[in-house]
Amino acid sequence: QTGPCRNYTAYGPALVPVAGISYATGYGDGKAQEVGIAYGDPNAGVHMAYILLASLLARDRFGGGQVIDLSLWEAMTAAGFEGWINHALGNPAYQADGNHDPVSAPYNVYRVAGDDHWLSICVENEAQWQGLCRAMGNPALAHEGRFRNAANRKANEETLDAIVGAWCAGKERWELTRLLQSHGVPAYPSLQNQELVADPQLLSRDFFSRLNHAEVGVRLHQGPPWRYTNRPNGARSPAPLIGADTDRVLGELLGLAGGDLARLHQVGVLE
Repeated sequence: QTGPCRNYTAYGPALVPVAGISYATGYGDGKAQEVGIAYGDPNAGVHMAYILLASLLARDRFGGGQVIDLSLWEAMTAAGFEGWINHALGNPAYQADGNHDPVSAPYNVYRVAGDDHWLSICVENEAQWQGLCRAMGNPALAHEGRFRNAANRKANEETLDAIVGAWCAGKERWELTRLLQSHGVPAYPSLQNQELVADPQLLSRDFFSRLNHAEVGVRLHQGPPWRYTNRPNGARSPAPLIGADTDRVLGELLGLAGGDLARLHQVGVLE
């Protein structure tokens, strides 16, 4: 509630470029890109959860309440800590460089068989590099001078990407994943949204629930990313309708009498 921008409305998508995140998001063509989601909103929500917990702890220890003034801009800026640390260490600012890593190579997402299917491969040390070469059936590649160490691999990254990309092309992604992981190489496919509902890990933890919604029928609902030991898990109810919980919150939780609720509905204060 302070500062020259205090009257600005904060929107999640707009806060990403304003916080400098988009400066390092892109494919190395000099064009900054949006991250594609309203990252500023859930990020601020996570910060707010911590602030609420800290306020409750302060109340229990010292008494009294807290006035909470959370800035979406500041919360989003704090999420770019890698860039801040890099700057503090005196290094050049991170540039948009696709899926590459500032130091390690090969470190990219490679096209495989299928309709817009991709596989992430990340080599961060010599053991992983040698494992990748063995998986590709070319162990001698690990000892070529241009790829012999991390600095050389990074310097010849474009050539290395072409070699790894050609090897991945046309191969089934899950077979490649299992092969690479068996050689100690971090690798995993990039999943499309519709694939998540059939993912064995998410299904085994009952992350999704099929619930009947009053307006759109049965739909999948995602649950919270944690599990209780002694109470039900997953989404407990379908997505709410506008005003569906108003009477319960005002009446049962806040103690507003039924007559008062009726009058508020009558005059149009409540839907």
